[in-house]
Amino acid sequence: TVKEMRKLVWIQLSAVTLVTFFSIAVHHYDPDGRLAGIQNSILSNPNDLAINIAITFPLGLAFMLLGKGFKKVLWAAGLGIMFLGVILTSSRSGLLALILSIIVCVWEYGIKGKRRRLVVATVLGLVMGMGVALMSSHYRARIESIFLGNVEGSGDRGSREARLNLLKKSINVALTHPLFGVGPGCFPIVDSQWFVAHNAYTELAAEAGIPALVLFLMAIAAAFKNIAVVRKSQRYQDDPELKLLTEGLRAGLVAYLAGSFFSSTEYNLYSYFLIGYTCAMLRIIGAPYDVRDPEDKSLNSTKSLHANGREPQMLLTR
Repeated sequence: TVKEMRKLVWIQLSAVTLVTFFSIAVHHYDPDGRLAGIQNSILSNPNDLAINIAITFPLGLAFMLLGKGFKKVLWAAGLGIMFLGVILTSSRSGLLALILSIIVCVWEYGIKGKRRRLVVATVLGLVMGMGVALMSSHYRARIESIFLGNVEGSGDRGSREARLNLLKKSINVALTHPLFGVGPGCFPIVDSQWFVAHNAYTELAAEAGIPALVLFLMAIAAAFKNIAVVRKSQRYQDDPELKLLTEGLRAGLVAYLAGSFFSSTEYNLYSYFLIGYTCAMLRIIGAPYDVRDPEDKSLNSTKSLHANGREPQMLLTR
């Protein structure tokens, strides 16, 4: 049910928000002065923390729009913390992914959803946030380096050329080991300098083979297909919560696709959680209305649907 899926999303969203909050609170920075997750896990790397914030941020926005009173204020504060977290990580890939996810959210939640206040607040928040961020010469240099290459003060130390070489090497490894790759997690060994490829797609092909990359892309494509089916359903039109969560998942997946071109996130579980949520959405719209959330009085009545001239939807899903 939507209620059950909401609980799972809440756990993921709360985990990312809390890790970001406590990382900022205790000033947990790496030797380069970039914010890192406080726990030794998938969020301990600044780039990984940033991209996970980016793919989770749209779901936080959905919870804020669904909340009332104190809950709305709490989620708004959480979104501010996550946005600040991305800035403090100095992650360029995370920033690009976050901006892309916000653009999708503004279009779906604000413009199409006719929430003008949200559009205005988001634009003002972005302008103010980026203004504060760019006041730092170090962060400004890192942003400039996206377009200008190695800029003095960015802390790259030849990072752009190194990443380009890693990209070429990962493609070469994938082509020379096309079926099974060199083994999950083993590209840094092959590289001999112990660096990841900083590209989820080429690194997965190098470590697990081209067939694994195909399966990975098929899974992501299936998630977008699931969302497309959900958006065409009557339940999507009738249920504001389902609609907000669906668009949040779509924005998160778009952010993941973009961010993964610049970060090795192929083994990061949060992206697979998003894919799993889309499968749950497909199950939800395919279930009879009388087995849905008992608290949802406007939607669980089969009688009311018949009265409105609509038949309960049934969809066969894998």
